[in-house]
Amino acid sequence: GNLCLGMPGVSRDDPDRWALDLLGTVLGDGMSSRLFLELRERRSLAYDVSTFGATYADCGTFGVHAGFDPDKAGQVVAAVLAELERVVQEPIPAAELDRARAYTRGRLLLRMEDTGAVSAWLGTGESLLPRILTVEEVVEQIEAVTDQDLLRVARRLVRPALARLAVLGPFRSPLPFERMLAR
Repeated sequence: GNLCLGMPGVSRDDPDRWALDLLGTVLGDGMSSRLFLELRERRSLAYDVSTFGATYADCGTFGVHAGFDPDKAGQVVAAVLAELERVVQEPIPAAELDRARAYTRGRLLLRMEDTGAVSAWLGTGESLLPRILTVEEVVEQIEAVTDQDLLRVARRLVRPALARLAVLGPFRSPLPFERMLAR
């Protein structure tokens, strides 16, 4: 089975975009992310799990994708919701935030070694933003995000109450999933 749990994100000029990006890293970007460690490594519930996000002129999206054995669907949804609830309730520990910053910074710098990525960066900045940001400016924004910023953004956006769920698989009824989201 596959699921996509989507929530509102932020627009491309929202000052919280950097915090939401880091929150996505903490939750589901890479093998040391919370969702990967919990759902794949510790509990063997999913073979693939990650966060995604997109920013547009006036809005954005943020969410979680997972691929799993359909028999484990309920456990997967419950585990994802529990991790979302955790970032809403507890500040991210300093060491984990530092790892997320380093990962995000490294990913950005590595991407800038690809000609296509550099072209996309320049094209996006020229056509969609007030000006082209430098890599150094973005790194500075990422470094400035605090644990309290992450907690505030999580409480604003990454809440199960705001989530919408799409599940693909051999499921007879949406009711079990609807009940999980209604809690």
